[in-house]
Amino acid sequence: MRPRQIAPVALVLGLTVAAFLATRIFAQHSARRDDDHRAELATAQVRGRVAQAVSLTESLRRFIVDAGGTGVTSAQFARNAFWWLNPAGFPAAAWAEPVSDRQRTAYEDASGEPIVSPNTQYSPLPSGSRASYLPATFVSGFFPMSVAGIDLSGEPGMIAALERATRLDSVTATQAWGSVAGTTGFFLVAPAPNLISGTLHAGYVALFVPDATLLVAAGTPETRVMIGPAATTSSGAGGPVWKTFRAAGQQFAVAIPRRAPGGMAATLPWIILSGGLILGCLVAALGLNGARRAQAQAEANRIFNLSSDLIGVADLKGYLKRVNPAFERTLGYSSEELLSRPYIEFIHPDDRGPTVTAAGDTLERGEVADFEARWLRKDGSVRWLEWSGQAAPGEAALYGTARDITERKQLEAQQAALRRVATAVARGGSPDDVFAATVAELHAVVDDDATALMRYEDDGTATILATLGDSGYEVGARIGLDGESVTAKVRHSGRTARIDDFLRAVGPIPERLSAHGIRSGVGAPIVVEGRLWGVMTCGWRTGPPSQDAEVRVSQFTDLVGTAISNAENRAELLASRARIVTTADQTRRRIERDLHDGVQQRLVTLTMKLRALEPIKTPGAVTSEVEEIAAGLDQVLDDLREAAQGLHPVILSQGGLAAALKALGRRSSLPVELDVRVPERLPDAVEVAAYYVVAEALTNAAKHSHASFVSVEAEAIGGRLRISVQDDGVGGADPGRGSGLVGLRDRVEALGGKFSLQSPSAGGTNVRMDLPLAD
Repeated sequence: MRPRQIAPVALVLGLTVAAFLATRIFAQHSARRDDDHRAELATAQVRGRVAQAVSLTESLRRFIVDAGGTGVTSAQFARNAFWWLNPAGFPAAAWAEPVSDRQRTAYEDASGEPIVSPNTQYSPLPSGSRASYLPATFVSGFFPMSVAGIDLSGEPGMIAALERATRLDSVTATQAWGSVAGTTGFFLVAPAPNLISGTLHAGYVALFVPDATLLVAAGTPETRVMIGPAATTSSGAGGPVWKTFRAAGQQFAVAIPRRAPGGMAATLPWIILSGGLILGCLVAALGLNGARRAQAQAEANRIFNLSSDLIGVADLKGYLKRVNPAFERTLGYSSEELLSRPYIEFIHPDDRGPTVTAAGDTLERGEVADFEARWLRKDGSVRWLEWSGQAAPGEAALYGTARDITERKQLEAQQAALRRVATAVARGGSPDDVFAATVAELHAVVDDDATALMRYEDDGTATILATLGDSGYEVGARIGLDGESVTAKVRHSGRTARIDDFLRAVGPIPERLSAHGIRSGVGAPIVVEGRLWGVMTCGWRTGPPSQDAEVRVSQFTDLVGTAISNAENRAELLASRARIVTTADQTRRRIERDLHDGVQQRLVTLTMKLRALEPIKTPGAVTSEVEEIAAGLDQVLDDLREAAQGLHPVILSQGGLAAALKALGRRSSLPVELDVRVPERLPDAVEVAAYYVVAEALTNAAKHSHASFVSVEAEAIGGRLRISVQDDGVGGADPGRGSGLVGLRDRVEALGGKFSLQSPSAGGTNVRMDLPLAD
């Protein structure tokens, strides 16, 4: 073949090979770019979920640490964990405290729960199987940490994460995936000491993040997520596309599998080689590339539209260029309204300056996380949004995602109000001050229009002790409970109550409230040591209150009940102390009177008789006088012994409680059956208190009950002395009528014991005493 003939063929072959190679390279480059785009979207979603989990962990940590001297209970932790985690889609959290193997028995006795393994059976761990444990004392109540006592110390990377969290005083993540009750995931932990039963316990908040949660956030089922040292990866030519980020002190990596060119992109070069259809193949390659871009864009649009978080794109002029449906649902504006005005106009005036500063920081540093600002809804209400922003290199745009934390902010405000009221209660302030403070805090938290605290009276009315807002009632007013009202419903049922429309209720209270514009209300009972004491009510001028209004009011009534109980106990303590002082004074005066009128007068008389013997010379007369004086001295000795026995029985000092009780039984004018099972000797104070309780009970049975028989039981068991004195008399004993039982009650309670009296009419009398045996 001639060169001139070879040249066109070579040119065609060269063009064909060049087109083949160019098409292959272009298709692979396009696929890699699409893979990178999908990986960035998946990584952004995973990072957002991790940041959300870190924020929730920090919120739980602050909730426990801010409790201060009041501490956090299991019920409070479970309730707050549910309110915060459930809307965010995270299943479980716990508060765990380190327990050594030596402390295990004491911990299980105090918590009432065994330490169990984190498997699906929650089987108790064998004794001594570990040197130390990390049991979850408080749990959220949801799988996989729904059982108190579940041991987290064996979870991969948990010990290192706890040490790092304690050192840095921050939220940290475990280094590898673990499995709790068959569910795979990792933990976020943060140090959070808590006050339990007056003792500050070191502990940690642990939030469980299932791997399924991150995979769902990524939006593709083939996504892989790694954490810890193994997350340092590289994207090879044939391997998946890896994107990494750091959060909670760990390196996270998200892997998206590459998609090899297929279909027309795979066959096009060979078609070019075999058929020379260069132009057709190029068009097909461009079409395939456009389809891939459309597919990647469709996937991004699905994530954008289905996300529960707000996602928006803003330009540098201060306008939103694109928003997802969550933006519209949260703020109530249409997308057209959101895009037509500068976004700064949708922000609360007090937060506009910080928002502008945060946008500038995003452009300067590339990203900003956990920025909070209040945004205004179309209806005028305020929503708290927590933002994470990022600036795209080379693009004049800001990308941001936000989640609605309004409920969390409201709950934090409520918890702060409860802590302030609890502090006022703990300081022992006057009930009136506590009532006023509680009403003011509740009024601010629930944002109602009329708040009142009332006490139920015995005549079927209620007295207003504190009020705030315009309800038509003043402090000190007494209101009847006729007709339908929240106050009457709580009095009749003893439970929370609500009325959604006072215009449909009958009675003077709803009529008066309606006249002052109050349309609906709720009430919660105030219970003091098991009895219904009063009620707290809230009223609104608008429609029905929220579904959790009764629960929120009940949290304040619990504190009011505690304050009233404390005040009553203090009053009872002061009265008891006054009775003890009065009894001691009366006892001293009685002893003084007995000695003065009895022993002292006898001694004076005998002294005078002795002096009268000086002038007597007759021996017989002296002998007679001496015998009379000796007899008088014997009587004085008997009187002194009797007075001394009244102070402390001799037989009690010599023979102990069992012998003293037998002596009381023998001296009793009624038949006494004794059942005494006590050691030979008990602490002196316990023996004296028990002796006088039995002696007073036997005396009362003989004098007042008209009984024919008395039984006395005394038993020392479990570190306590229990005594029961039962007669078959007429009953109806009343300590207020001077039976001496009030003084005995004070003596027993002063030793940390319990004293009770049961004396129904025509049912006999039973006096019981329970004293600790600690010396």
